[in-house]
Amino acid sequence: MVLGIVLGSLMDANFRRAVSLASAGDNLIISMFSRPISIILIVFILISLFSNFKFVKTGVRKLFSGRSGKGQED
Repeated sequence: MVLGIVLGSLMDANFRRAVSLASAGDNLIISMFSRPISIILIVFILISLFSNFKFVKTGVRKLFSGRSGKGQED
């Protein structure tokens, strides 16, 4: 909680600066999400959000259940 209070204003100021610099370009959305690091972060966020749904958990379990290594020969 203390970390959020201390870094909140710093993050807000830098986010506002990034938005104002990006809005000087052509399109705000394209300029914010066209960098490779932002695409990677979006993918990780989506994975973490969808991994909490039951149908995703059961699908992943079914996908990897055959790879348990039991009864397989080298």
